[in-house]
Amino acid sequence: MDIYTNLTEAQALSLSYKHNELHENSQELSFSEKVVFFRTSFLKNKEKHAGKPQKHISMRWRSEIGAILNKSKMDLKNSYKVHFSLAAYDEDVWNSITDVFHAFENHEIKGQKKTEKCTQYCFANFSKVKVNSEKIMLLKKLSTGKITPEEFRSSCLSGGKNNEKTTVSQATKRKSQQNIGSKPDEVNVEVPLNNSKSEKRTETNKDDNDDLKEKMEDLGKQLKDTNRELENSKQKIKQLSKQLQEMEKETQLKDAQLENKDKQIKKLKKKIIEIMDVMQRMKALDNKSKTKIDELQKSLKEEKDRCQLAEEAAARARTTEKAPVVEHSLKRKSDTSQTEDIVQKKMKRQESVQDKQPSGSSVIITEEKDLVLVEYTKGKIYFAIKDGDFLTYCQRPVGVIRDGHFTHAPQKLSFTVNEKDRQSFDEKYIICSMKGKLVGKCIKADQLSISIENQMKAIHKYIN
Repeated sequence: MDIYTNLTEAQALSLSYKHNELHENSQELSFSEKVVFFRTSFLKNKEKHAGKPQKHISMRWRSEIGAILNKSKMDLKNSYKVHFSLAAYDEDVWNSITDVFHAFENHEIKGQKKTEKCTQYCFANFSKVKVNSEKIMLLKKLSTGKITPEEFRSSCLSGGKNNEKTTVSQATKRKSQQNIGSKPDEVNVEVPLNNSKSEKRTETNKDDNDDLKEKMEDLGKQLKDTNRELENSKQKIKQLSKQLQEMEKETQLKDAQLENKDKQIKKLKKKIIEIMDVMQRMKALDNKSKTKIDELQKSLKEEKDRCQLAEEAAARARTTEKAPVVEHSLKRKSDTSQTEDIVQKKMKRQESVQDKQPSGSSVIITEEKDLVLVEYTKGKIYFAIKDGDFLTYCQRPVGVIRDGHFTHAPQKLSFTVNEKDRQSFDEKYIICSMKGKLVGKCIKADQLSISIENQMKAIHKYIN
């Protein structure tokens, strides 16, 4: 046993229909019950989608029925066309249809058999009757037992016109054909039969007159309703024309306002362009003034540098003091005494060269710069000038690292700078940093902020 919760109405109806299909042998839904079910679904969709076009409501209704019955569009058209047409009629016609259903259930239909039930075959031609009053009249005749289902179908085929005369004439022809070969005793029975036929004709004529009167009354009501609708539509048209005139006035005012705004925008654009021109001129003047200031600053710096160089050269010429001898040591596996002797000899050579220089000669000495000892390719160690992210290397190396040892065999303690050899560098290859002045284009190893001995120690730390 399955229990379902929180089902929508469509889902619940679909489940009930499937349950009914499974138990068709016990009891099946009758034609009238199906039509009533379609009618309830139609009314719910009509309320749910009120104000929307009739096509939209019909589409929603048919799709809901198809989902509940689990049928395709083609199946619905083929099997349930009569069901849909009957369920969608107006309330007056629908009430007459339900009267026919009740008459079939109560066996009040003319010529109905005991086991005969209402089927869609009875209403197969009902859609050919176009006027609602004629539909109601035919349904009343069928529900009150005045006509048989066959006569109802034949009258529906003729579009609702009275077809009883033809049926009566056909019945008389059949009886006359039967009476031609009958016995003479049966001739006396024809007179009362003709009387009953004439009475029936008078009754049908009265019914026809009543039906005509009802039709005329219905037509009169319809004309009144159409006249009322026309008057209402005229009033609506007048109101809409007034609204349109007001809308035109509003649009004219808005157009005038837009024109004024466009004029204002154009004026503002002109002003903005003028301001932009002034700004560009101001920027050009600022750039010119900045270039002039930079040029003046450069010239001032050059003059200051010249003055400082002249003063340093004069002071250097005056002083006759000798430069102190700097001893340095190198820690390595080989003998360090040889490197110390070489350095001392070079120092003495430099001193002798300085003593030999004439007192009037002047050497250009620059201001202090940032210097570094750095490892270059193939283990070569150079002096270099650090300038931001770039290094300017000397022409010759200080020494070479080979097999974990530093080989130091320079010819002199001054190293000329190669201004063309300017490259970027990596911090991990810098051995030590120091400060010192350039003598011409040379770096003097013994005139730096770090002594030669400390330079050698830094190199050995770097190697280890």
